[in-house]
Amino acid sequence: AFSTIYRKTGDDVWHEVRDGLPDPHGVVAPVLATNSQEPHTFYTLTNKGIYRSQDAGQHWEQLPVPWQEAYRYQHQQALLVTTM
Repeated sequence: AFSTIYRKTGDDVWHEVRDGLPDPHGVVAPVLATNSQEPHTFYTLTNKGIYRSQDAGQHWEQLPVPWQEAYRYQHQQALLVTTM
């Protein structure tokens, strides 16, 4: 598997985003989500973890969520983001 995330910029060109994301080799298609309470913030769920970008997808950070080894071999189907 090889999956990556692309971001469209103001010059109408798609750019691959890697800053803070795992190596795309072995990544199953990421699931993207947003929360209307967090402008310019995106979340992505992959088989390698959960990541957040607070600058409209330019840079990402892995969230400190316990990740079971079994998840590395699964294709995630959905991601729900809520505020508490």
